[in-house]
Amino acid sequence: MLDVLLYNYAVEVIIDEITEFYYCTDNINNAKEVFNNKLKNFNNVTGKMIISTDWHLKPSNIEEITELQRQELNVAEDNGITDHVWLGDIFDSRISQRQDVLNAFSSILDMYARMGHTVYCIPGNHDKSDYSSDRSFLDAFKYHKGFKLITDLDAFEIGGVICYFMPFFDNAIWLKGMGDVLKEKNHKTHVL
Repeated sequence: MLDVLLYNYAVEVIIDEITEFYYCTDNINNAKEVFNNKLKNFNNVTGKMIISTDWHLKPSNIEEITELQRQELNVAEDNGITDHVWLGDIFDSRISQRQDVLNAFSSILDMYARMGHTVYCIPGNHDKSDYSSDRSFLDAFKYHKGFKLITDLDAFEIGGVICYFMPFFDNAIWLKGMGDVLKEKNHKTHVL
């Protein structure tokens, strides 16, 4: 049995036995309330993780994104969750990142590290300027404590669940990577 909880935005999940699919709002005014209500049946599940995506961090939303991440951490702590999956588009600009945006992201990572949480993160299309490269604006943070930047197709076991991660690439690279994953036999305990 696997339940999937999405904190911030919708995401596709490929798995044979999803029993519940939770979606939580990205509205900062009621995010924690909605999130806590969705967690009522989530406490005895293996493979607990919080998945968020598409922050689009930019100068105009630094405070809002920081507050959402603080709420995510509080809810995680209240529910014994220490693994977080961030599925790209952390940044908004595809060209460059301003210093205040980079500093805000570093501060967010520091919040997670201080609480002993692990973050698995893949770059999205807004986190790169070259879609055929594994390099991204997130590379500067790959040595932060508890931050696992995934720059190529890879798999990690999180709470007994094998999670495949595929960062954003151009179509030819992405399709080859997906073809490799789909050859995998057991998708009952795997999430992509």
